[in-house]
Formats: sequence, structure tokens, C-alpha cells
Amino acid sequence: MNKKNIIIICVVAVSLIVILIVRSIAISRMEKARDAAIAKYCAANIRIITGGVEMYNMDNKVMMKELEIKNLLTPTYNPYTKKNETYLKGDPNNNQYGCSYKSKGDLTTDGEIICNKHGSLDDISNNFK
Repeated sequence: MNKKNIIIICVVAVSLIVILIVRSIAISRMEKARDAAIAKYCAANIRIITGGVEMYNMDNKVMMKELEIKNLLTPTYNPYTKKNETYLKGDPNNNQYGCSYKSKGDLTTDGEIICNKHGSLDDISNNFK
């Protein structure tokens, strides 16, 4: 082997090492960004469910004290639109990210909706900035 071939091999080896290092850094940052996006999706679901529970509690004599998704998905008559409507468009527990929602405490007073994977809204805002 002559000196020129050795230099070419060294340049290729160093280039591969640099590419692998940059790739590993980029992948870890992409995973963090993906996790943060999923957590924000979860936070949006918590807000939507909370709004659905609040509307349900305003419309019904018997208030929802703990989360019952099936009650939010059951069509009820809306006298303003004269249609049967639900409080949620779809089941938030049926998602591809493994999030499922439950209540903690009494939803008519100071209770909150939490995700089994990400926690409460405060947990999400503190852990995924």
C-alpha cells in the first residue's frame, strides 16, 4: 500500500466516526422532541376531558365526581341545536401513545384529570418544557 491509499482510508474512517457521532446526537434530540410532543398531546386531551366534565356537570343534576368517559361519549339531547350530541368526539383512551386518563379527587371541587403515563397538567408542564 502506498501513502495515498492509507490517507484515503484514514479520511473515510474519520468521516464515518464523525457521521456516527452526529447521528447519535441528532437521534437523541429527536426522541426528546417526540416525547415532548406526545406529552403536549396528552395535556391537550386532559384539557378537553376537563372541559367535557365541566359541561356535563353544568347540564346534569347528578354531577360527575370521578371520571367516567362513557358518560362523556353517550349522546344526549341538546335543546339549542335540537340534536343528540356527545361531550367528547372520541374516546381519548383509544390512542397510539399508551395514555389513559382517570380522575384524582372530587371533580366537582378540586379534583383533576391525570394521565397514567404523563401525570397531571402540572407534571407535564414541569417535565416537558
